[in-house]
Amino acid sequence: MKTIQIFALLIFVYSLTGCDLKDRKQDALAMGDLFFQKIAKNDYQGALDLCNDDFFANADREKWLQALQAINNEYGSYQSHHFMKWNVRNAPTGNVRDAAIGMAYRVIYDNGERLETFTMAGADQLVITSYDSIPNKRQPRKSH
Repeated sequence: MKTIQIFALLIFVYSLTGCDLKDRKQDALAMGDLFFQKIAKNDYQGALDLCNDDFFANADREKWLQALQAINNEYGSYQSHHFMKWNVRNAPTGNVRDAAIGMAYRVIYDNGERLETFTMAGADQLVITSYDSIPNKRQPRKSH
């Protein structure tokens, strides 16, 4: 009987964590969508407003603004983004709300594609803590 109680408790705890993970993923997807909505409008300042202060530790806001504008200059206007994968990183307390979330997207611009990744964190509200954008060397096959 005790084994059944322990098993039921484990299932209950797992189901709570699963819901938290699903919610966390939805929050991260919403943050990614908001970032790309701002990029689509060339609102680079607004996109950078989604980042926390630590984001600007290695490069100030002006350098990031120039980097986002350089992507637009080289690749043209933003067209769409496609979510590829996500992962949970660094949950030292075991609480999903304390974990960082990694997100990867394939982003299509007028003149090519890029792979763009984010790390997001924040117990109450997610903020972008890191961002990277590289050319997508594996362009999708064209249909015949």
